[in-house]
Parts: sequence; C-alpha cells; structure tokens
Amino acid sequence: MNKQVNILLADDYPAIINGITVELKNNRDFKVVAIAQTIDDIEKKIIQCPTDVLIISYWFRGVSSQNIIRKVRSRYPSLKIIIYTQEEKLFLVKEILPYVDGYILKTEPEGVLSKAIHRTLQHKKSISEDVRESLAMDASFNNALSKQENKILSYRLHGVSTTHISDQMSISEKTVRKHLDNARKKLGFHKTEDMMRWFWKQSQ
Repeated sequence: MNKQVNILLADDYPAIINGITVELKNNRDFKVVAIAQTIDDIEKKIIQCPTDVLIISYWFRGVSSQNIIRKVRSRYPSLKIIIYTQEEKLFLVKEILPYVDGYILKTEPEGVLSKAIHRTLQHKKSISEDVRESLAMDASFNNALSKQENKILSYRLHGVSTTHISDQMSISEKTVRKHLDNARKKLGFHKTEDMMRWFWKQSQ
C-alpha cells in the first residue's frame, strides 16, 4: 500500500470504538483520523478530516444510518464505506448493500475488519460469511419458486389468510395450500411452519 489510509469511525458505543482502534493500530497502513458518536457528526468529521474509509454502525441509539450513508455515498463517491454491525436482518442488509463497500458483523474475530478494509480498497465488496450465506439462500429461494408460489408466500408472510388469498387470486383454498406445500418442498423445509418461521425471522 502506497499511502496511509485515513479512517473515520462512527459508532455510539465507546467500547466498540476502542476495540476497533486497538485492532487498526496494529496495522501501520491505517490511521484513525476521527471518531463520530452521533449521526449528525459524521459528515462534519468527513469535511474536517481527509477520509479514505468510513466504518459505520447500522444503528445509532435506535436510528438507522441508512439516510446518512446514502447522502455520504452521493457526495463522496470515492469514499469507501464499511458497515460494522450486529444487524443481520436480511431485508435491512439488502436495502443498504448497494450503497456500501463492506458489511461486517461485530461477531467476527479480530482481523476480519482489517482484511475487509484492504479488500474494499481493492474495489472489492467485503461481506461477512453469515450474511453472504443468507443472501445466497434468499436468492436461491426466489429463483426456485414460480411466480404464483412467490406471490402466495408473500401474501402469507404479510399475514393474509389462505381464505383471503383464495378470494384475491380467484383460486380455491386447497390450491393456495398446494402452492405453499410446493414452495416448502422446493425450498427444502420439513414443515410449512418451519418455512414461514425462517422468512419471518429474516423480516423482523
């Protein structure tokens, strides 16, 4: 690496910031130039300090960092953005992933974050293995199901009863249940309840 990488840490937990700082100090290529502990401070710090990489939490005291990430991505397109978080809900991951260069879970062992920084600087996406597996499973599920099965499953996941699905789609309740059972078999679940539970867990 030709020059030192300037890093801005954005997290509202001092213990997390301290832990990241200790890890990055072990790498001479990295320098933590600023710390932001609120969402409002993030862009101010970017303006004040030359920044190559922003390492940011998904949540700040219950508030999502999605808006500031989109704003920063728009204004500073060359800035590398890595989310460092405990958030694994797939629908949230999928919403923000197009705007970031990395998505690393805080449960990862020491060293993974440093490797992620190096990878993003090489213009490669860096995503924790558990998140990658969930994304791959989700894509596999979507590709495996027919349009009708996807639609019925979506209705059920949003709390629509089989009776209402039957009325909405002008098919019998027996056919609705048959489509759900076909989806279950294609996706490899033993019971329909197991399938529903998996999808509900991803959406909560």
